[in-house]
Amino acid sequence: MKTKITFIILLLSGFLKLQSQTNIPSGDVFGEWKIDGSPYLIQGNIHIPSQKKLSIEAGVKVVFQGSFSFEIEGKMEAVGSETDSITFTLQDTAGFSQGNQSGWYGLSFTGYNYSFSDNSVLTFCNIEFSETNGISCLSFPFLQIENSTIRYNKNAGLALFQFSDVVGENLHIHDNGTGGIITVYSSPAIYNFIIDNNDGSGISLYGNSSGNPLISFINGKITNNNGFMYGGGLNIGNDSQVLLDHVEILNNSAVHGGGIFCAMATGLLRNSTLMHNEAENGGGVFCSDGANLSMEYSLIARNMAAINGGGAKIADGTLNLQNCTLSGNSAGESGGGLYYDLSYPALSQISSSILWDNQPQEIVYTLYYPEVNYSDIKGGFAGIENFDADPLFIDPLMSNYHLTWYNFPQENGIKSPCIDSGNPESEPDPDGTPCDVGAFFFDQGVYTIVNQKRMVTDFAVYPNPTKNFITISGEVRANRIRIVSLSGAIVLEQEIENAAQPIDVNFLNAGVYILNLYQESEIIGVNKFIKK
Repeated sequence: MKTKITFIILLLSGFLKLQSQTNIPSGDVFGEWKIDGSPYLIQGNIHIPSQKKLSIEAGVKVVFQGSFSFEIEGKMEAVGSETDSITFTLQDTAGFSQGNQSGWYGLSFTGYNYSFSDNSVLTFCNIEFSETNGISCLSFPFLQIENSTIRYNKNAGLALFQFSDVVGENLHIHDNGTGGIITVYSSPAIYNFIIDNNDGSGISLYGNSSGNPLISFINGKITNNNGFMYGGGLNIGNDSQVLLDHVEILNNSAVHGGGIFCAMATGLLRNSTLMHNEAENGGGVFCSDGANLSMEYSLIARNMAAINGGGAKIADGTLNLQNCTLSGNSAGESGGGLYYDLSYPALSQISSSILWDNQPQEIVYTLYYPEVNYSDIKGGFAGIENFDADPLFIDPLMSNYHLTWYNFPQENGIKSPCIDSGNPESEPDPDGTPCDVGAFFFDQGVYTIVNQKRMVTDFAVYPNPTKNFITISGEVRANRIRIVSLSGAIVLEQEIENAAQPIDVNFLNAGVYILNLYQESEIIGVNKFIKK
């Protein structure tokens, strides 16, 4: 009898499991796809009409049974959660990976007839195993993508065409066949991202949206992408205008511009790092054909070119460097740091920057050369207040290119010659002292307080980096905190009951901040933390 009951229970559970799936034939889809109907098995081409909305619950799996399309003209709300993501995938993923099965055709958003006042949303979604792009947008600026992964697609992970100015945050785009992100006359804003291990450039930009002239990438990593011919990490062209702030461009490769290739376009990189990128020409950067690229407070280190321009090659383009550090770059033939091959006088300027230990030379030019001032160049270079002195990096072998000042604030100690030696017309460093030379200023404000007042220094801020909150560890008797940005602005000041009390920093923009601890009106400790 017990055996019969067990058999019936197993039979019923199997029947209920079969009942939980939902078959979706070709045609229009809208309404709600709920978890109790998952998985949704797509058996033909489907379409959200322009006046309709489809909502997808957390945990739902959308499985395409073959090479079918999903066109979205209306509104999609696919809102997963951290523990229950939504997945758009292919039935036969093993066959797709082995080349025996074609994929589905990705999510295709078209915005010509969009009639909703708010955006479509993809949150905590996985988009994978498409035969084309993972997500494509055509004239569709009405999309917000958050906390999502786009992977294993044959073409690009995210492709934006004709004014598709989407917003993305906390994205991981990896292992796609022709690149991570491709934009054509579109101006997305992407925050807190990782773009890695794509065949094709990590990011390719071809022109901006007419209504939004600036493409933005803030706080992210572009790593281990193979751009084949141009721009392993980033390929900027067609009059694009791009801003990158707090972006790491690492271990990418291409024939021209292992980290970045820029031609007929404008770019600004701030507070960013290019390291361990490789190319035949321009290991870190290649500026060509009217490019106008500027870098501020950025590091170009340990990049390699098989021929010319380990750090950067500039061929009839412009590369401006302000407060940058170039070190440890190498070239097989010439210009370990910078290689200029200009057929006309360019306006490239280098100010308050360090070029040190690049092989075989720091700067090489064929005809015209850049204007260099207030910079530390190994071997020297003509210009205003340039000098040739060891910058005294903390530990370049461990890629720590911050400046040293032993026995601070004593002037008879070992002090980097780059401290307070930058362009006097530049803005002061965030600590209020004269501009330093190089990417990383020596923070005399923090160290002055700690050394002169003999305050508490054995405390830590954790987690660090952080996303939502910080906590202070150590025996610290503080009753008030103040958080200051590197520009000197006070962004938070509040009373605390004890040092272990969590401090909400979720509202802060990504960046580096200084935490001041107070006991009544006296400052008793200072430390730094990074907000992701």
